[in-house]
Amino acid sequence: IKLTLRVLNSKEVRLFYKQLNHQHNIGKILDLIHLKNNQNKIYVVSQSLKQFNIDSLRVNSFGLYIAKQEKDGLRLTIDGSNILGKYAKTNIVDIDDSEFQLLISGQHIKKPVQDGYYIIRYNGDFFGSSKIKNSELLSYIPKERRILMKTKKFKNASYNSFL
Repeated sequence: IKLTLRVLNSKEVRLFYKQLNHQHNIGKILDLIHLKNNQNKIYVVSQSLKQFNIDSLRVNSFGLYIAKQEKDGLRLTIDGSNILGKYAKTNIVDIDDSEFQLLISGQHIKKPVQDGYYIIRYNGDFFGSSKIKNSELLSYIPKERRILMKTKKFKNASYNSFL
């Protein structure tokens, strides 16, 4: 697979923010260069990098990964939600301590809200975004960032026994 990264033109950037506005009522537009790879991941970098020919770089990622364009919407990363979440006015779901523990261990959470993409907020901090489908908040926490929960059932098991 050839992995490449390209700079989004102004029309594509406007479309990205139009979709963010539709999903979360975010009217803010970041004054940054927006890039997209062939896995539909959106990155941002400082405008000061305009002087370099970013399009000529043969890399898959560059800058800060803020979102992924899914088939049915935009999913903000943890970093993306921290930057843009404070501007969101809709589709924010708050989770409590027990739900947070489930989420960071990779488990899904029951949430009786309408299907769609939601920014996750825990104790006032933004924690990425997720899709809610059939009243279930899906965990998009990458395996390498998950935290193994200790339960009575696995009390004597080591972390390596799960690998």
